[in-house]
Amino acid sequence: MDEKKFQDAIEASSQKLAESFAKLLEAANRAMEILERAHLEHHAVPLNARRHRVPFGECHHCDMNAQSFGPSHDASPRCESGKRNHCTCDTCF
Repeated sequence: MDEKKFQDAIEASSQKLAESFAKLLEAANRAMEILERAHLEHHAVPLNARRHRVPFGECHHCDMNAQSFGPSHDASPRCESGKRNHCTCDTCF
């Protein structure tokens, strides 16, 4: 194979790879949108209620500990130690 054909083959392969990657990225973005909608629907709470978790992306602690037991995202209105998110005082936890 001469150098021109080799360069053309590399360029064509690179173009196909870029197109495949763009499609994969688009599919991943669609999947993330679906997951985020499902997360929001699953974690919807009435107004004025304490939230155990917040929507994906709003709180790193909630995102990292979504499948484990832990303190609620929102502190109790009667919190004894500053009403911080994920408070572990006796009133909140």
